[in-house]
This record gives sequence, C-alpha cells and structure tokens, in this order.
Amino acid sequence: MAVAPDGTKLWILRLGATEGDLGWFLQGANTSRVSEPNPYNVRRELKMFAMLIEHPDVGLVLYDCGPAPDPVKAWGPAFTDAFPWVEYTDENRLDRAISKTGNDIADVKAVVLSHLHLDHAGGLHHFKDSGVPIYVHESELRHAFYAVASREDYGNYLPDYLTFDQNWQPLSDDTLEIFQGMTLYLTPGHAKGLMGMMLELPETGPVYFTSDQCVFRENFDDLVPPGWGLRDQDAWFRSMRKARRLCEQMNAKVFYGHDEVNLKNFKTAPDYYS
Repeated sequence: MAVAPDGTKLWILRLGATEGDLGWFLQGANTSRVSEPNPYNVRRELKMFAMLIEHPDVGLVLYDCGPAPDPVKAWGPAFTDAFPWVEYTDENRLDRAISKTGNDIADVKAVVLSHLHLDHAGGLHHFKDSGVPIYVHESELRHAFYAVASREDYGNYLPDYLTFDQNWQPLSDDTLEIFQGMTLYLTPGHAKGLMGMMLELPETGPVYFTSDQCVFRENFDDLVPPGWGLRDQDAWFRSMRKARRLCEQMNAKVFYGHDEVNLKNFKTAPDYYS
C-alpha cells in the first residue's frame, strides 16, 4: 500500500442527521429485564457524512454520497417515523456540502460506495446519466438489486437510486488499492458487501473509515456488535478482527460511521486534511 500523492486533500462533508432506537446499533441496548420490564428506550443521533478526496491522479473522488436530496420524501413516512430527521437543511445536501470546499459536484470523477443503504447511496440521484463511475463491491450490488426486486430487504435499499442509468463498476477483491493511497477492505456483517476505506494522507497519516461496520465508537472500541440491524454476526466479528488489526498495525485514526464523537476528533468542511 502506498501513501497518497502529495497534493491529496480530504474534506469531511456533513450531510445532516437522523436518530433511531439504540437497540438497532448496540446489541442489548433498551432490552427489558425482570428487574426492569419496561425500560426507557434510549435513542441516539446518527450523523451523516461523506468524504470528498482531491486526488492528483484522478481528480475529485467521493467515498459515499449520503441520502437523497429530499430524504424525508424519499424514505417515506413509515421509515422516518422510526428514523426521523433531526438535522437537515439545504446546506446538508450533497451538492451544497461539496460547494463549501470550493469545488462543484459536476467535477466529481468517481464515486466509491461503502455499501448501498439509503443513507450512504441515496445521493446517487446527483449522478444519474452522468457517466461518472460508481464503484461498489459486486456482492453488495447483487444483493441490493435483489433486495428491491424481492422486497426482502426493502427499506434499507430503495429502487429510486438503484437504476440502470448509473455507470456501475463492480469490485470483486477483498482488498483493493483503488487509487494510490486509497485502499478498500471488504468487511461484511452490517451489509453483505460493505467496504471500509484506509486513506493514507501524506501529512495527516492513515485514517480508516469504518462506515456502518461500526456505526458508533462502542462497536469498534468495545467490540459491541450492532443490534437488530446486524445481518451476519459471525461475519461482523471476522471483519472487526481484520479492521482492528489493520488500524493497530498502521496506527490509524478511526472515523466511525455515524458517531457524533467524529465531530470532536475530526474537522469538517471547509477545513481539510492533506
């Protein structure tokens, strides 16, 4: 694995926030007990992020692209009853968030998706018919299209952005340096084809983006598996061993999928890392 070229920049984009019952994200949270049969159901905010990378060899690259431009409408009343939006304005739209960096969404040359859930890939609306390559693991792409066709995982995936007018570029490797200094790792568990990303910046050093493998810090630091939203617990623990070992070996900073603690540990656009 190589370090990204000199001149590489990383902007962390803030795309709003939703909230949900903590039981979705931390196993055992809000569980009733004999001593407390009706516990108070704690809810927690989920901050939405995307990463914009200016890569000297490629141009502008997005890692994830957030929700649809109008998430409340796109997600529907049933879904937003469980996961209401608590932070969203026009400034949180992907195109507006990119403009804060001094760039334009029309100049994005590639989109790399950790997975295809609606809060990470819904922003693909912006790239319809654009010809911009959309990189995603082939196992995730197959499952996502099957999920909406069969309605077996409908809700996490939506047909309005899973369309044939995208320039899909499926990836098959478990580990792939897709661009110099930007390495993807297949880490299933939360989703079948979820890919974490290690970005090795020339000055800042390595930063690992867990995506929803670790929605919150507790998933990574304390090895608390996700709750009701977990697809495959065995795969999740295998992925966690891989990710934790990788971050320890490289002494990498860790950016959790939706945790508010990211805002304390990292600066966001218009500030950037190099």
